Amino acid sequence: MPPMTRGTVRTVAGDELPAELAHRTTRLKKIREAKEALEAEAREEQERTGKGSGVPDAKAQRSFTDPESRIMPNSDKVFVQAYNGQVAVDAGSQIIVAALVVQASNDKQQLIPMVEAVADNFADDEALFLRADVPGCVSADAGYWSEANAECMERFEIEAFIATERIGHREWRDTKPLEDAMPEGLTIKERMQYKLRTARGRAEYDKRKITAEPTIGQLKTVHGMRHFLLRGLAGAPGEWLLGCTSHNILKMYRAAQRKLKMERNAALAAV
Repeated sequence: MPPMTRGTVRTVAGDELPAELAHRTTRLKKIREAKEALEAEAREEQERTGKGSGVPDAKAQRSFTDPESRIMPNSDKVFVQAYNGQVAVDAGSQIIVAALVVQASNDKQQLIPMVEAVADNFADDEALFLRADVPGCVSADAGYWSEANAECMERFEIEAFIATERIGHREWRDTKPLEDAMPEGLTIKERMQYKLRTARGRAEYDKRKITAEPTIGQLKTVHGMRHFLLRGLAGAPGEWLLGCTSHNILKMYRAAQRKLKMERNAALAAV
């Protein structure tokens, strides 16, 4: 089931100066608020972890226009003010079955919440979709790999195919699939690496090329989800869900049109 992927979505579309920063008095107020917020975060981090000085790092930054967004690299490895948009996509239909927006740029902590979101979304619709609450199979790229994630998937009896490191296209194409039974005594990471080198493991992981990755591309190009127009965790997640919903509606409409065309062709052939 759902391949997991992410997309970094920038928080603003233009370079115009926001109204609250256009005047000196309001600009100074925003600067003071940002400074106080950074100081509060540093103190909270010290209290929570017992580490640090309680003073913001000299390189600490905070957005004036959207303080809840974070600086993170996009697909071009350029650092932007953004949120991390997550989607889980059904491998057979390109339907998005779960979507979240998070502040963390690292995906390692997002695998379990996304699987839980999929389970929650299907919990009340099991009879309709003929699925168990928990997905039976999950694939994810190397950004989601950790031994803790793999152990969690095993504990809940979810078959996971997670790349433990970045796999080059040539390496993937030129490596012959393993056919022997998995050796005994392997670590959890070695077991995952072995599984991905089997014919079935490669087939499951390859589904990402026609499911999760194209879906992110369609969200950005067809539905214009390259920038968030709404700010904060009160606005950006709703905008992300709206984009994902419009993607799903378009997919279902096109599937219905294809089915109708096939039925018409079959009826004509029977005449």
